Amino acid sequence: MARYNILDVLSPEIINLILEQLRALDLAFVLTLRLVCKRFNDFATPASYRLIQLNERILTTWICRV
Repeated sequence: MARYNILDVLSPEIINLILEQLRALDLAFVLTLRLVCKRFNDFATPASYRLIQLNERILTTWICRV
């Protein structure tokens, strides 16, 4: 029986949809997926950082530098 890599079978669009759903459930898990292999990192990195939340401390630090 031939072995195959599921990442080679699924389209990038499907993988991205799966990662978006995972991100909504558990962002830490998606961040951990980045460590599995380069291919997972390529898919999981954009999903991990699609939304960035700025808190008051970050904004205050940035404003003080400008």
